[in-house]
Order: sequence, then C-alpha cells, then structure tokens
Amino acid sequence: MASRLVPDRIPLKMLQRYHQSVINTFGEHETLVDAVSIRPGFFGPSPVAFLSLVARRPSIRSKDLDEAILNDRSLIRASGFRGSLFLMSTADYPVYYRALYPLLKNIGVQLLSSHGISEKIMEFFAEKIKNLDSIIPLSHHEIINTLFPSPKKRPPPSC
Repeated sequence: MASRLVPDRIPLKMLQRYHQSVINTFGEHETLVDAVSIRPGFFGPSPVAFLSLVARRPSIRSKDLDEAILNDRSLIRASGFRGSLFLMSTADYPVYYRALYPLLKNIGVQLLSSHGISEKIMEFFAEKIKNLDSIIPLSHHEIINTLFPSPKKRPPPSC
C-alpha cells in the first residue's frame, strides 16, 4: 500500500522570501521576453505592468517593450479585468484566451447591450470593417469614425 505523503506546512515568511528572491527577480541572463514568458504574466493598470518590469530590471526601456509587442510579436498586451493590462508571452495567450473567453465575452456583451448595441449589430459592424479597403490596420479612432459617422450615436469610450 502506498504511503500518504504529508507535506510540511510552509511558513508565510518563507513563501514571501521565495516570491521576492525567485519570482520577483530577473536573472542576469533573462531578456525581457524570457522574464515575461517564465512567469505567469504581469498584471496591473496600464503603466503599472511596465513599471513592475522596470522595477525588476532597470535596464529595460519602453522601446524594448514596444519592440517585443509590435515588431517581434513575442509578447502580447491583453485586456484584464476592470480595464487593466495583462502582459504575457504570445505562446501563452491561447491558454488564457480559452480560459477567459466566455467570462470576458459575457461582460462585454452586457456592457454593449446596456448602450443599445446587440450581438446582431456587432456582426454588422464586423462585416462593415471587413469590407473596408484598408492596407494599414485602422486605429481605434478611425474604426469608431467609420462605424459611427454621427457623434450623437457613439457609445461612450469606456465600451
């Protein structure tokens, strides 16, 4: 019969020390992409995720983050809860997306429906954007101007 392993309790102080010395600290050899990929992402209001990276490795610059997100596409900025930013590895994104999609979709649909925008209207908007002859990706402002030519019918920016 297999014996039952009873792990010792880990004191909170030891757990906090491990968190500060291992999880919160970048190794000398870690690049920005490695550091984010090894950990389960960085979360916080928009500048806090970047500032937490800079606090751990002062040599990181915002252009490094822009390079990893925009050019290399090795990191991704995903929407978190309450409008926060979640910075994670592109390779990890499908797991988070599949796990959180139903919850985030329901929250988004409820918010849009409270402003009079149904899923049917969203499908119409998606089709309208697909039919645009745009080589360069459109900015948020350009998309809003295309979908809502009249300022009176526009939903608030929080949507």
